[in-house]
Amino acid sequence: MNRIVRFAIPCLLAWCAPLMGEEALIEEVEVRVRAVDAEYGDFLSGYAVLDEETLARTRAVHPSELFVRVPGIWISRGSGQEHLTALRSGVLTGPGACGSLLYLEDGIPIRPQGFCNVNNLFETTIELAEAVEVLRGPSVAAFRGNPLYGAINSISAEARSNAWVEIETGSDARRGLKGSIGGQAGNHRLGLSGTLVASDGFRDQVGYREQKLKLVDQAHWDTWQSMTTLALTNLDQQTGGYVLGPNAYRDSTLRRGNPNPEAYREARSARLASHWQRPFAGGAELTLAPYARWSHMQFLQHFLPGQPTETNGQTSLGAIAFYTRVRGDFETAIEAQIEWADVWLEQVQDQATRGAAFLVETRPAGRHYDFDVTSLFTSVSARLGYAPSDAVEWQAGLRAERLGYDYSNRWLDGNTRDDGSRCGFGGCLYTRPASRDDSFTNLGAMLGLRMALGTRGQFWLGAGSGFRPPQATELYRLQRGQLVAELDSERRNSLEAGIRLAGEAFDMSASTYVAHSTDLIFRDAEGLNVSEGRTKSVGIELETELRTAALGSFEMVGSWARHEYDFNRRIGGGEIIESGNSLDTAPAFMGSARWTLRWRESLVSEMEVVYLGEYWMNAHNTHEYGGHWLVNWRLDWRARRNLLLFARIGNLLDRDYAHRADFAFGNQRYFPGPGRQVFIGARIHTEGS
Repeated sequence: MNRIVRFAIPCLLAWCAPLMGEEALIEEVEVRVRAVDAEYGDFLSGYAVLDEETLARTRAVHPSELFVRVPGIWISRGSGQEHLTALRSGVLTGPGACGSLLYLEDGIPIRPQGFCNVNNLFETTIELAEAVEVLRGPSVAAFRGNPLYGAINSISAEARSNAWVEIETGSDARRGLKGSIGGQAGNHRLGLSGTLVASDGFRDQVGYREQKLKLVDQAHWDTWQSMTTLALTNLDQQTGGYVLGPNAYRDSTLRRGNPNPEAYREARSARLASHWQRPFAGGAELTLAPYARWSHMQFLQHFLPGQPTETNGQTSLGAIAFYTRVRGDFETAIEAQIEWADVWLEQVQDQATRGAAFLVETRPAGRHYDFDVTSLFTSVSARLGYAPSDAVEWQAGLRAERLGYDYSNRWLDGNTRDDGSRCGFGGCLYTRPASRDDSFTNLGAMLGLRMALGTRGQFWLGAGSGFRPPQATELYRLQRGQLVAELDSERRNSLEAGIRLAGEAFDMSASTYVAHSTDLIFRDAEGLNVSEGRTKSVGIELETELRTAALGSFEMVGSWARHEYDFNRRIGGGEIIESGNSLDTAPAFMGSARWTLRWRESLVSEMEVVYLGEYWMNAHNTHEYGGHWLVNWRLDWRARRNLLLFARIGNLLDRDYAHRADFAFGNQRYFPGPGRQVFIGARIHTEGS
């Protein structure tokens, strides 16, 4: 069984090559980088993989179009390439909410521990991936750090000796160019792929330009095999604000307008990773993975009074060692990781705040935050598998982590103006705590059972405990005079059971789970960051596929869930949480269905229906979005052996809907969805592409 690297670490090939030997054979390079050290279907939690064919047919303009194929997850699109994610949860918002999810590329988190970005997916290269994995639920023994709700892992395409280029055009002046080229040089198999995209958007002044590049180098060094990747991304977009008012997304003028034409976002990232594997006698294998990451982002916070500009960046280095051994009925996996990061953030407001006297006085122009944080992250985990027979396997795992922050305030301490003067109405909103150190140590565990159901099925039962330390912004980006945020790590405990059945014409996977979260971090009614919240969840998820010779294949995924608050509290923005209330932006029902029909293998048609159920727009459960359903259509036609023509229509029935709806500052707010969109394109390729 091929062993898989879950998380990898960058190093230049030159760093490691002298250690690995000089004999070069390139016939087979088996390094594969996946989220966990297991074969497909071995997971004790909800798991889905979107393969290369699915990614190619979807040709998603935004990740929200891709992940409707997975139950239990909702990528809520914002403006341009922005997004928020719900994964067995409500839509996660706030300065540290993204820390509850784990975004990986080739098994490596794309951001350092404690410094996430809610829009993390636009820093990945999913558009160039070979596959994308989604794991739902906490699994601390299989992941590093913070997958309270789950993880998304993008897997790089192998380097291949071929070439292809794809062009696309369509609605909203979209222009796209994507391609790949590969070859062999000595004992290296090299692949270079990239994508260039431009769109004017369907709303006023919401265009974006995006470029991504991926370099893959695979090699065989005597007893070692390596896979090294370099990923570069750049996003330059105009950003559209919410449209305001009851059902504003249905108003043809409002939905195409942009109340914040001045808003923008610029984001760049670079990641270098190298994975080195070698087998040993006795069924053992060692993986070494160094990595390096860099990112820089600037955007206008158009959603805040005064519209300050935030600029942030990070540089991080790390390494992972992963050792597995199979001996008799037992399989052992041990992993150790170390990571260093340097992160900085500035927030500056260029102009005076407009509006009520309280807002004007408490949100002054000038420098609000200016700080630097260096961190050191270490972890060790162990997993033991015991299979007394081919039909039964027990698994147990334990994980320990420590994350330390060294925070330096580079501006005036306290909540004064940037010249040191005091604000009226009790003080300025933004508070800069004094320089300090903080550290968090966490333990997590998992236990599970997997049983075969005949030759084509399996049953699993698993219990897991996940955690995530407070993000740096939750600790040091304070308000209302809070000089120290005494926060605990959030925790989520989950129990899950499920079955998978696979047949010649029918596949099915079903799971059910219950989960409870404690020490939820939020901003209370006084504007203070506290970790005193609790939530509880119960859900059912289903995936089915029926394949017929005459009518093609039918696929359906769906989920039902109930996510509730489990505490009473007044929170920021005048919201009131009552125990038993549903989490806001947490639809009970979500799902999609597809009918794929093939004619002589040269023509493939896919009709898709996507459903998003109703949900509450606020925590007090007083404003509701009614949900929506959409129809999409796709067609691939292999006109010639090396020429593929394709077309797709989004929102075929031209329905009015909202990508996301919420209630804040006394207004119903919406990111409206586009009407009918049409795209066409062509792909030219060499043999084997």
